[in-house]
Amino acid sequence: MKLWTMLGLWWSTCKMEKDRNARLKACMLVLLRRRMQIRTRNALTRCCLIHPDVSEWHHLYNYGTDANLINVLSIDRASFNFLLKVFTRVYPKQKAAGRKRLISSATALGILLTFYTDTCGNKTPCRMFGITPSTLSLVLKQAEQALERALLLIPEAGIYWPSKDDQRRLAEAVKRKTDGLIDGRWGFIDGKNYPVVEPTNIDLQNAMYNGWLHCFCFAADGTVAWGKHNFVGSWNDGETSRDFVEALINPDLSLEGHGVVADTAFPVSSACFSRIITPLKEGEIEKVPFELRGFVLQRSAAITSLRQAAEWGMGAVEKVYRRLLLKLPYNQTVRHRRLNNIYRLYNFRVRRTGISQI
Repeated sequence: MKLWTMLGLWWSTCKMEKDRNARLKACMLVLLRRRMQIRTRNALTRCCLIHPDVSEWHHLYNYGTDANLINVLSIDRASFNFLLKVFTRVYPKQKAAGRKRLISSATALGILLTFYTDTCGNKTPCRMFGITPSTLSLVLKQAEQALERALLLIPEAGIYWPSKDDQRRLAEAVKRKTDGLIDGRWGFIDGKNYPVVEPTNIDLQNAMYNGWLHCFCFAADGTVAWGKHNFVGSWNDGETSRDFVEALINPDLSLEGHGVVADTAFPVSSACFSRIITPLKEGEIEKVPFELRGFVLQRSAAITSLRQAAEWGMGAVEKVYRRLLLKLPYNQTVRHRRLNNIYRLYNFRVRRTGISQI
């Protein structure tokens, strides 16, 4: 019902009662109700923001030390400049017609890396870079797509299976770390469940009641050697790591007698019995001859200690790229791109700066 129609009805009713105060009260109530139905949108506008050329980001980029940049962007200045050269080649170019773009490729890359390393909302990046929320959303979308293409062109950001020489080298490092108790292990595998925005479809909710699973294998040098994203949460570790097991038992890809460490819940088939080792499960020590129990317990404790490396690796990624602590987008394409970018950035960071928790 329109506003004037409602006022007319109230006015006619009050006229019959010949009560002027009642008429005024009726009008005020209708107007108040109408005012409450109007939504007020509050947002940052261009007039209240600093110009992007003199923003906090430009001061940090021009005068910040490597420690400052690692804290904000996750990588040092040399690594950022190296990544920027590749990123600029794939970032959308300035159109010939129209207004001059205020956001350069360096600023766009800075916005995206800051977005990945922080859990803040849109207001903080807007103030830091001097851009409006609409511009921020557009830049994030374009920059994330450009970064995906850029990282594919950088070998140091690659997620690839280690060569046989690398497997031997990494296994020697693990052997020294465990005083010779663990031999032939070059990596650690584990699954990860990141929170995802809940789908509206009830059938999808039932199928994905346990979220979305992601499986990763960390090498002993701290890099991600293998990974798969976006498995339905109702799947088990055996289903999510099937491709990994096939690569592990392939003699063309893996050294004989070499493999990885996993937790007790990880399924180990007969085909990869010697390739994947796990700590002792509850009650298994009773099956071991008494004279060997001391050595077996000591070796199981060493395996458990190594298993923590996978947990540290997962935690290291989240500590650096804190966006993973928030719910990921439900759109599978966007979520896959974001996870892929973050884990490739993590490898790039480890190989360029040498910073790793493993």
